[in-house]
Amino acid sequence: MSIISIESIINAGQDGYPWNDIYRLRYIEIQKVPYLCQSPLFFGKDLIIIDHLNPKETYNKNINSISLEEFDDNSLSALNQQNSEEDKENQPQEYNLEGNPLKVTFLTKSMLDGAENNTAFRINYGDLAKRRFPLHFNPLNISEAKKISNKISTLSIKGTSPLNIEGVPLWVVVDGRDQEHHLLLGVKHHNKNHTSYATKLLGCGHQIINKLESLFSQISSAGPQAAKYRVRRVAQCVYDVLTPQEMVHSHEPEIVSAIFSVHAKWAVYKDEYLTRPPATTPVTIHFAPGWMDSRLSLYERSVEVSFLMRMTSWLCDQQTAWPSSKIQHEILEKVSNLIEVESLAKSSPNEQHDYDFTEKLWDILKECESSETLSRSFKLIFDKLCNDFSAMVRSDNISSLAKWLRVSRREDLALPRLEPLTCVQLLIEIGIDRIKRDITTDFLANQLIQSVTDLQPFFKPNSLAVEERATALLPIHLALQYMVQVELHVALQPHEKIDITRRVIQRFCGTKLEDPRQEHFSFEVTIGCVSERILTPDTLSDWSLDCSYYDGDKARVRALVHFAKQVDFEHFASKMKSCRSKENNLALKESGDNEETKEGLELVDLYYCTVTLASILPQGGIFSN
Repeated sequence: MSIISIESIINAGQDGYPWNDIYRLRYIEIQKVPYLCQSPLFFGKDLIIIDHLNPKETYNKNINSISLEEFDDNSLSALNQQNSEEDKENQPQEYNLEGNPLKVTFLTKSMLDGAENNTAFRINYGDLAKRRFPLHFNPLNISEAKKISNKISTLSIKGTSPLNIEGVPLWVVVDGRDQEHHLLLGVKHHNKNHTSYATKLLGCGHQIINKLESLFSQISSAGPQAAKYRVRRVAQCVYDVLTPQEMVHSHEPEIVSAIFSVHAKWAVYKDEYLTRPPATTPVTIHFAPGWMDSRLSLYERSVEVSFLMRMTSWLCDQQTAWPSSKIQHEILEKVSNLIEVESLAKSSPNEQHDYDFTEKLWDILKECESSETLSRSFKLIFDKLCNDFSAMVRSDNISSLAKWLRVSRREDLALPRLEPLTCVQLLIEIGIDRIKRDITTDFLANQLIQSVTDLQPFFKPNSLAVEERATALLPIHLALQYMVQVELHVALQPHEKIDITRRVIQRFCGTKLEDPRQEHFSFEVTIGCVSERILTPDTLSDWSLDCSYYDGDKARVRALVHFAKQVDFEHFASKMKSCRSKENNLALKESGDNEETKEGLELVDLYYCTVTLASILPQGGIFSN
């Protein structure tokens, strides 16, 4: 029997390490696995996932040829012959918890009479819910998964396991077709301590609360020592204000979805579900502005920066991506009108100017879509420059066009040839000056900085090439967009605002990031600072209760209850439809005028509930027979 090391599994990457041509082993970060990611401090940062190497239809064709020596007491070939029956005659329904140390056994099929009346589940092959976890799994049925996890448990305890994975949790993905709707079975062996795990989907609706109460009652009454267990309960919830979106825009192929969420964690002293965090609870704000997400403030500015970056890449490539012959007559007309208005304004001393000429020109030329249009636009201006045309520009405007407009002796002008890339560079210079001024103005107007000097280190010096100066605007714009969006949802004191702004700027601009559009930043406030508009059932995406049962200073049992609006395993989500059952509707009817009860029932009816049960014992575990 060959030994499989963790290094071999890691080196196999996301394709997985093939095991006996039937299974694959993948070393995965826990944040990428549904349900387990809710408690990484307990389950560990990384784990090994077992599923089929190929989808089940391929597996069914090959299973009869498989022989695993370590599982020789019941061949997988024989097991496969039972698969179709296993799907119909689903196995265990409830756990019986008894004894000290705690052991858990499954009830037999004969005890499941009446289970077919469970209305918490309905099969539906409708639309898939949007996946929050991109990993794909080829699940096992419950009997096969139990056999593998039990055998690995036994062999690990004996020290004869074919997997050299001491201390690393191993999880088997289950198809959820049994009566208990198991989604995961897991084992972990470390320093002669053995932990067994099981994750199952309870369904949704008010009857789920009864199931949870029954489960916790079993744990509390499992053996003479169970009543003395010290219980520690921690609740967590996530409000997703901006969820990841698949955004398809032909003009911006590199679009990155924004993500905005509020995470709360607090201690509770009784079993409770889907409750709001207390008013003093500290919460963590996670926000990534992404790139070109139209849901955010300053989206139009993002479009401008994107246009500037695109033109900068043309200078590097020494060619534009525009068609050369297309003429946008409406833009040429706007440029002509701007020249005429500026000529009249120059002769009117009482005329007020909010922007200089180049800034107004930028608002027109940023709509350009052809080299010919841009070239003709600048030719209109150059022709006027040679005829003593002048316009107001700010003293700190360093663009080439601004310098030419300031020249008093026009016979001294040395205007360039209007080649396509020359015109692009002239427009980039104008755009840099305009966007830099707008960003600085917004930082000051929103009281995010105390003075302009706070931003100066992050703008590139004027002596550098336009390509470098334009590229430097992206992270500063993202930092501003971050703070403007945060202020819509979080009330910050002036000193907090300035402090967080300084940290955000440092995060986006002060470090060498491979791509600032993929960056995020998190900070903590109390939940009282968060707007009530975003703390609603519509944004509450996850709620969990982590219960640890201690015997002295050692945890013996752990139960993680998780509520979510969707089933996060793709292979099972397609079989689920709306949770609301006849029992839910009946309970709502029976609640009468009790609005508090009615609201609670309606809320629990929106969420699917899973429970992960862990038994931490010197030997044996949940799957002991």
